[in-house]
Amino acid sequence: MPNPEHAGAPFQPLETLTRHHEQIEGRFLIAERTLEQGMELFQSGYEMVNNLLAEAQRSDLTITHPAEMRPANHPLDIVDKFGNFAAKFRMITGTRETGEKDRLSRPISEPIPATAEEILVLGRIPIIRNEEDARALNASPEFPLVSTSNPNHSVNPAFTRMLILFPDFTTQFVTGFSAPENAKHEDRYETELFTAYQLMSRLVDISDPFVTIDDKVDEAYLIH
Repeated sequence: MPNPEHAGAPFQPLETLTRHHEQIEGRFLIAERTLEQGMELFQSGYEMVNNLLAEAQRSDLTITHPAEMRPANHPLDIVDKFGNFAAKFRMITGTRETGEKDRLSRPISEPIPATAEEILVLGRIPIIRNEEDARALNASPEFPLVSTSNPNHSVNPAFTRMLILFPDFTTQFVTGFSAPENAKHEDRYETELFTAYQLMSRLVDISDPFVTIDDKVDEAYLIH
């Protein structure tokens, strides 16, 4: 079937491959640069991390006792071995009709992905300590990405810290990952997922809710 993008012109497979490669390379460079900045930040200790959180008026997210998480040694590990970590980056606010119909003439719907603005708002989300906090946030129009029916990383303090420290990377990654065409293709984002895990796994504090079980750190906290 002809590609509508090339309607009226001969299909140029080399040009298509080149554009595809450029898109992938661009994403890789952003992830690589972000991870490099993150590793430099963590190597200098958590004083700078906490200073940046304080500047964002989120001293409540200060890291005093970093919790050690399960290590990820390769980008492929994130999709293959790390449970729900990838899936929880899919942030949507509802569904919309595509204008197409299925074989039974029923309207086809698709998820409405998060926008960069909706993700940035999560930098203000308070730490959820109990079910009452969760219900209040779920009902709040201020945070449309928080949903008990579609749990995601939006309520995870480690995600909030990453968003505050690396807003450009986080918003670009989550908006792309949440797009309908990527719903069943987590492996397309193995580079960003690996970067996000390396950052978030170093941004977990032992005082964060549910990090400890029977006074022991749950090293799989991020991937449940």
